[in-house]
Amino acid sequence: MDYRFMFLRTDSGFPVACVAMKYSKAGMVTYGVSTQHPKDRFNRKLARDLALGRLVSSPWIAVVLGQNPSAHDISRAVVSDLLKKAVLPSRTYSAAKKWLKKVPKKEV
Repeated sequence: MDYRFMFLRTDSGFPVACVAMKYSKAGMVTYGVSTQHPKDRFNRKLARDLALGRLVSSPWIAVVLGQNPSAHDISRAVVSDLLKKAVLPSRTYSAAKKWLKKVPKKEV
């Protein structure tokens, strides 16, 4: 399986969440998210393992429009979809909003 990981960060640049993604040729992206507890020290391997476990056990689905989307297009679709979820900690939302503002939309 081909999985891709991204870390969502605070304004200070510290990672607070990990997103594991899997893209299918049909244009669907499934993903899972793990968020660091504020009192814990962030562990990249543990964050990846938890996000991947959530991707495998109960994935969320984001649709990517267009053929042959770039990694940027896939990440943008996942983070945009992530902001629609009502079950994530506010730290994850803040980091996702920051990522969307920081990364410009791709011009066609």
